[in-house]
Amino acid sequence: MKGRFLKSLTIASTLVVGTLGSQVFSNSANAASLSYTAGYLDPSGTPTNTQYDNEPVTPPLPQFNPALGTLKSVTISYTANANFSGTVKSFDPKVQTYSQQLDGVAVFNVGPLGNPVLPVPSTTIQASLPPVVNAPIAPGQTIPVGPTTATASGGPITITPSDADLNAAGFIGTSYFPAFLSGLASTTFNASSGNILGQVTTTVGGNITLTYNYDEEVPEPSDSVGVLLALGGLGFLKFIKIKQS
Repeated sequence: MKGRFLKSLTIASTLVVGTLGSQVFSNSANAASLSYTAGYLDPSGTPTNTQYDNEPVTPPLPQFNPALGTLKSVTISYTANANFSGTVKSFDPKVQTYSQQLDGVAVFNVGPLGNPVLPVPSTTIQASLPPVVNAPIAPGQTIPVGPTTATASGGPITITPSDADLNAAGFIGTSYFPAFLSGLASTTFNASSGNILGQVTTTVGGNITLTYNYDEEVPEPSDSVGVLLALGGLGFLKFIKIKQS
């Protein structure tokens, strides 16, 4: 079943100011990072398995703009979110038992499908609830399942220029970096009696976060600054000498 895109984008940026070198005229840089998060969430509303394949995450993940500085590395992390909601109800006149397994599996691909450039394999993350095994259920009893969410995380994976050409891998530019998500949600239900009904909606989504770690170049101080300071000092000394005479 096709899902709907997440409508929210979380963008967080941090700036860590580097320490200037001891040399007055030396170059230095400010370390900075930019993080972008996007995902894909399949809608709820069906008690059966939910599946989708290689859907692009949304909103698109921006590439690193080279005008910002020099890209040093890229960090990738993942989160799978499985949502469960439903009931188990007994219509049997006797106490019976039931077992249940609820799973959501998210598979992430970054870069072009098949990752011909990046040394990052497809990442699979499973978010599940603890299984229910031979749990008793009384006559006429209804046991709620959720609503609840299980989450699981993967990464972080850090890619440096020694791992791959960051430009060729598609991280650098003024457009968007391709990332894809596949998902499968499932519910397995078994009961000791045919008079027990388990109806649970299970959906799975996921998020991928790209963090660009880069250096902001600091302009090299001009020699003219030192000259102006020197001239200013001489003028000040001359002013004091004239005033005292």
